[in-house]
Amino acid sequence: MLESFDFELGRTASFLAAMNQIATFRPDGRTPGNVTLIYSTADGVRTAYVGAGVAVTQTSGAVDEAWRQVHLASVSVTAALRSLYRKDPASLRMIDSLPTQDQSRDEIKKRADLLAATWAKLPLPPPPYPVPGGPGPHYVEPYAGMTMLVFLGLVGSAKSLESAVPTVGTEYEKQEGLLHEQESVLRDFNVAARAQGMAQFTDGWEREVIEAIPTEPPALPPAKGEITDVEAPGGPLIQVRVTSARASKFRLEGKGPGSAVFVVLVESWPTVRIPCTLPAVGAWTLRVRGENAKGEGEWSDEFEVTVPA
Repeated sequence: MLESFDFELGRTASFLAAMNQIATFRPDGRTPGNVTLIYSTADGVRTAYVGAGVAVTQTSGAVDEAWRQVHLASVSVTAALRSLYRKDPASLRMIDSLPTQDQSRDEIKKRADLLAATWAKLPLPPPPYPVPGGPGPHYVEPYAGMTMLVFLGLVGSAKSLESAVPTVGTEYEKQEGLLHEQESVLRDFNVAARAQGMAQFTDGWEREVIEAIPTEPPALPPAKGEITDVEAPGGPLIQVRVTSARASKFRLEGKGPGSAVFVVLVESWPTVRIPCTLPAVGAWTLRVRGENAKGEGEWSDEFEVTVPA
């Protein structure tokens, strides 16, 4: 579900970056601000969808755990009652008639309901079992802390949690539908942006940037990165032209004057033309790596460039 959505969201980010680099590239007449709104709206829907999915998982897990606790209580209460009433044939017969197989959720519920009904009909065990104070009815406490009220509370809590499942599921389905809608919006813009960009720019770096934006989700990680050119007209701002088959974004690193260690210059950039402001001018060694949803590509060969002041 998210793989195709994230691909289209990433494409939109790439076209937005291209629009910011190419002042005349305005697909559908939209401004970068318009496309930023498209992107942020879709990203918000994605966040809501992921949250709804987490809620479904959490609720389902909580329900499973609640019924597991009911199962464990049923097992321990039945064993304790059987021991307490071992000398009371009539009561023991009632206890022994209770089901002991409860592998499924329905079986756990049935066993718990029958146990509670039987428990309510049991007389108090004979002395030395203490007679509780106060008015009745009094129910046997199989072991310390496990009263009829506690057991019914476990059952009630499980049923209450289970009743929330449809609501959580409905919310998830709603968010899934909104995700589909936003993916269609993104895809429509991306297809149009590519078609209009390819028609507008028949050659030059502008076409290179637009043409390199992927048109389908990757099946493999990117190929080895390559730095094809670096524009360094003077000063710390440079433009790095890169390529890597199947890459949807790029990571640029460099070693500055006198340094032996690569540092991150641009952590993630969605087009093949990377603007970068260096922390210093002088001799630099650059390398680039392509990335996509399937993984990371191999680092490029090192590219030496001297950046004038």
